Amino acid sequence: MPNASNPLAANPIALRSLAPSYDQRQHGVYVDALARAIRDQDGVRNIALTGAYGTGKSSVLMRLTELDEFRDRVLELSLSTVGVMEERPVGDSDTNPAAWMTTNRIQKEIVKQILYRDTPEKTRGSRFRRLSRFRWLPEMGIAFGLGTLLFTILWITGLSRQIVGVLDDDHGVGWFTLVNIVLLVMLAGIVYSLRWLTHNRVFLEKLSAGPATVSLATTSSSYFDQYMDEIVYYFEQSGRDIVIFEDIDRFEDVYIFETLRALNTLLNGSDQVRRRRRVKQFKSANEESRMGKPRRAVPSPDVKFIYALRDSVFEKLGNEYDGEEPNEAAPVRVETARDAGDNEVRRANRTKFFDIVIPIVPFITHRNARDLMLDAMEGAGVSRDLINVAARFVADMRLITDMRNEYDVYADRLLGGPRQMPGLDPDKLFALIVYKCVHMADFEAIRSGASDLDVLHDVWRDIVKTALPAAQTRERAATRQLSLEGVLDGRAKSLGDRLESVMHALPFNQNHPTHVQLTVGNQAYKGAQLRTRELWTLLAADQVSAAVSNSYNGQSISFSFDQLQTLMGTQFDPSEWVKVDRRTQIDKRRSALRDVDFLRHHTWADIYARGEFTTTAEDGAEPETFAQATDRILKSRVARALVAAGYINGYFALYVSVYYGQHLRPRALNYIIHALDRGVADIHAELDGDDVEAIIGDEGTDIFRDRAAYNVSVLDHLLAKRPDEAQMIVRQVAAWDRDDRDFGLAYIQAGSERIRFVRRLAPLLPEKIASIVTDAPEDVLPHLIEAALGAAGSEIGEPPTSEFADLVIKNYRQFSSIITAPRGKAKVLIPKAKAIDAIAKLRIQLPSTAPLNSLARKRVIELGAYELNIANIENLTEQPSLALDAIRSASEPVYSAVLGRVGEYFALIAERNGAVTIEDPEEFLSILNDAHEVTMDRKHLAQLVEGASAACRVDAAADAPSSVWPTLAATRRMAPSPQNLLAYLDTIGELDDNVGQLLALVETVEGTDEVPDFERIRIAVAILNARETIPSARRRVNLAVSLHLPSPISADSLTPESGDIVGLMIETKLLSDDETTFAHAVIADWPTREAALIRSKNAPAIISPVLVPSTDLGSFFSSATVPTELKEAVLSQLGIFLPGASRDTVRTVSNFAATTDADVPFNTIDQLRISGATDHSIVTLLTNSQSISLDQIQATLRTLGAPYPSIADRGNVRPVVPDDYAHQRLLDRLKSAGIVSGHKPERGSRRVSLRKP
Repeated sequence: MPNASNPLAANPIALRSLAPSYDQRQHGVYVDALARAIRDQDGVRNIALTGAYGTGKSSVLMRLTELDEFRDRVLELSLSTVGVMEERPVGDSDTNPAAWMTTNRIQKEIVKQILYRDTPEKTRGSRFRRLSRFRWLPEMGIAFGLGTLLFTILWITGLSRQIVGVLDDDHGVGWFTLVNIVLLVMLAGIVYSLRWLTHNRVFLEKLSAGPATVSLATTSSSYFDQYMDEIVYYFEQSGRDIVIFEDIDRFEDVYIFETLRALNTLLNGSDQVRRRRRVKQFKSANEESRMGKPRRAVPSPDVKFIYALRDSVFEKLGNEYDGEEPNEAAPVRVETARDAGDNEVRRANRTKFFDIVIPIVPFITHRNARDLMLDAMEGAGVSRDLINVAARFVADMRLITDMRNEYDVYADRLLGGPRQMPGLDPDKLFALIVYKCVHMADFEAIRSGASDLDVLHDVWRDIVKTALPAAQTRERAATRQLSLEGVLDGRAKSLGDRLESVMHALPFNQNHPTHVQLTVGNQAYKGAQLRTRELWTLLAADQVSAAVSNSYNGQSISFSFDQLQTLMGTQFDPSEWVKVDRRTQIDKRRSALRDVDFLRHHTWADIYARGEFTTTAEDGAEPETFAQATDRILKSRVARALVAAGYINGYFALYVSVYYGQHLRPRALNYIIHALDRGVADIHAELDGDDVEAIIGDEGTDIFRDRAAYNVSVLDHLLAKRPDEAQMIVRQVAAWDRDDRDFGLAYIQAGSERIRFVRRLAPLLPEKIASIVTDAPEDVLPHLIEAALGAAGSEIGEPPTSEFADLVIKNYRQFSSIITAPRGKAKVLIPKAKAIDAIAKLRIQLPSTAPLNSLARKRVIELGAYELNIANIENLTEQPSLALDAIRSASEPVYSAVLGRVGEYFALIAERNGAVTIEDPEEFLSILNDAHEVTMDRKHLAQLVEGASAACRVDAAADAPSSVWPTLAATRRMAPSPQNLLAYLDTIGELDDNVGQLLALVETVEGTDEVPDFERIRIAVAILNARETIPSARRRVNLAVSLHLPSPISADSLTPESGDIVGLMIETKLLSDDETTFAHAVIADWPTREAALIRSKNAPAIISPVLVPSTDLGSFFSSATVPTELKEAVLSQLGIFLPGASRDTVRTVSNFAATTDADVPFNTIDQLRISGATDHSIVTLLTNSQSISLDQIQATLRTLGAPYPSIADRGNVRPVVPDDYAHQRLLDRLKSAGIVSGHKPERGSRRVSLRKP
């Protein structure tokens, strides 16, 4: 865009007229057509001159009125003043509602212009008396004529002679003549004086007539009807026969054309008008008469109406005209859709009141306006590119001319002088002139900051405010991804440690910590698996729930992904665990940096072309780009095009007024206009130190108490040069409302004095400062974290996630306030103790204490703000041992810290081969007491005791705290003596798992002689009942036997237990071998009874249903371990065992008897049959019995199922029975008894032949 000098600056401005101007080349053909229509076409009375605005209609009509033959015949009526509608009166004053219809308002204006067109002298017959100036020359003629008339009357009446005689009768004729002349002059002077005194004051009709007032009477429907006599009189007197109507189409009222056509018809049909004066024609007739030609009557030409109209008025006529003027009270008629051709015919019919239509071909369109505008702007210095943009939307020559005029005036004031606004050139100025001519009201609103361009400016800044932090976030994310490369394994280990401590803290895991596991999906993780990258990648990527369970007790609890994050105190970002694509992240970071640079330095045209940056989505509104906002806010295509092309930019408000440049530069002035004056912060507006100082000089320092002063550049300057004013802004930010938060975070990203900002903000906002600096750019992040820690101290608030702690650990070696500074390097003056205080408050543990200076090291030891690792212990205690007794002797604070973080400590013990928790056996009990005082959990107590040197033991449990006893027992560092077992029972209440581990490798309990009998029995009962603790029944029985009990144990003191234990106790005489024991509930089920029967020596002698109840009878006979002699003893008296037995039990017993070839009495066989034994087993028992008779066999067969009843007696049938040994024996006996004649095998069965009866 060129920056040409202003060609008008040195010369007076020569503005171009906007009035119509005639161009023979452009307009001649239309003037000729009008002249022919008026002159030669008598039947043409209504002429339409059509064309769009700016096509030259007024120029054509102006030339027509200048032609000699039409000059005195034309009446011009312009209706452009009707655009402002008068306010309709309310109440009784509204006497005729028809007066306020558009058609009547137009008629009223026409009547007024006709009445006021000619001087009152030409229309003396009008009833309207109008004011006029006193014209002395005609009035002198009138006065002289009237004076002569008076003188004549005086002369005739003789009064003049009397008057002259009074003067002197003796003078001669000369004197007489002179006196009469003087008298005549005096009379004329008197008349002249009277007319001058009464001019515009006294009318001949009535004094109240006054000037013309046009109003519609209540009895009239239109102004034409009411004032028709005045209209006809005017045309009669004026002799005008051509009426030009301009701008009549501006009011979109089609009905006025019908009334005008009617008026034209009435005027041409009026004899009064036809007899009007025709001066030119009369002169021609008189001349012909003097030349000897016969005098002829010259007809008066028709009155012709010429209408200047737009072409589109015909479409309006066709759409709306129906022959009647609409009535507000009339009902609305709904027309059905017509064919397009029918509509065209209707439009053509409506043009019947135009006798001829003369169209004007447009000479300017959006296609050729460029050339015309280029000619109009010649010498103005405006570039061709801008003209190409603007001309497409400006197809009006008058508007182009007006633009040039306005540009010349503005350029004279704003361009080329010493006060020219920097950056303002002819293109930018002309673009605003184009905007002004298209949007005049909005251009005026720029002064008050309420224009559409100001709204667009706000949207622009909102886009920058939204997109810039987003781009900075993308840059930080990419940088963070690059920094995560190679550290994920360490982070997985840290998270695994934290998760394991959380899992162990759950109530159901405290007693059995070694059985804890985490289940994700179908995969279980425990121990080292919790510290793998794969687990945390899975959790972060899938965001699935997880279950913590204990395989020992079977208890579990599930956590959703969000709950797990809460428990862990950290957020699992999936992007942090994916495999880093270094090239992709580098490209993302570069792209983000380019966007940041663009958003800080760009123009409207630049951001118009970038569709990726949008506004904030608020209140349900969709986010929009700058281009979309431009299309929505700016109401014309030309305005949008000027913005898109860059000719209107963010400095538009500075380009519409004179710039004095004495104090404020453009950027500062623009900032004041759009931010400070409007009370809307512009965070990222570019300013330098001089701009800020100029703003302070212009506005004062109180502006910094307003959030509208939030700006990165402003705060940069204040922090560096004006700390007091900077503190004013920082105090506002500390309120941390939405605007404060947005600005504070934006400054952290883009400010140049961020360290100073954080130091001032941290004491005012300690609870938020950690979160504020977390997202700072990588290059300043360590310094901002150090500033936040040092300024907030122990008042610092804990952030919601562990990210800040991770950043502190990652960057603390760069904190100059706590590390040993290299020689020659100045230290940052930050209170060192406060930084360590903040680290301790946040429970951050420094990985290495080696870099710390002496003051920081001392404070770290006091607060325990260090990671418990081998290097730190060696560094802080200055000795190599990890044993607690060695640490305590070197540093009590470190020893206390170790006891408080024993989980980490025991991990170190496991890490170093050969390391022990306690070296000196003499210190064993004292350290156990310390562990008890710090309420160390059982898991860690076990680790403490197990990790001690082998010499560390406790002989008497009473010497150690009772809370340690379970651990001592579990680790077998306590003697399994009766005294310790009794103490454990008295204190703990049972022999638990820990005692179970103590006794697991012990075969006997030694030292029982010193314990009373009842105490030994008590210990024995506790051991025998400790099934969960000592699963082996044999071991429990052996331990109980080793106690040398004086008598058997009462079964009532035992807990029923399935298995061998009762049998073992009977075998070792711990229980009595009698019916009392077998009848007791201590025999819980058949396996227990079976074991007892096997080991009982008295069972065969005392066998009875008490020893083998009917419920166990089936299991008894099915058992492979029960001795046969016991089973035979039961069979021998089976009848007393069967009552109450189930069918299955009966069948088991009968099958056992049948397979063992037992000789069962008939009564027992019959009892088995009745109880449900199978037919086959009954047949077998019948054949095995030696004492059963044939009658008993037959009777039994008759009660069995088929085919057995058929073989019990002789008959004619040939039944089939199973073919086995028992049936063969039965058939043989029946054959010997004469019942069966024979039997033989047949297809796996046996065919029986009976003897005939």
